[in-house]
Amino acid sequence: KWEDIITVSQTELNSYHNNELVKTKGNPKVYKIEDNQKRWITSEETFNTLGYNWNKIELVNDTELTSYFTGKPIVR
Repeated sequence: KWEDIITVSQTELNSYHNNELVKTKGNPKVYKIEDNQKRWITSEETFNTLGYNWNKIELVNDTELTSYFTGKPIVR
């Protein structure tokens, strides 16, 4: 309801982060989200070479993942 909307400070808004590493349940593919695109990180080696942290991968649902355009895969 409109009356339930509250205003938050920029500081509070900044405390929420957008996850850049996502995957869906049951699918091993990990994607990097950038510029409204999902980019598949094609291998574990590539993931590690780029310095990403496996603990930073956020699980999202299929609807959220498909809401992003598909960008070029990330290959190293």
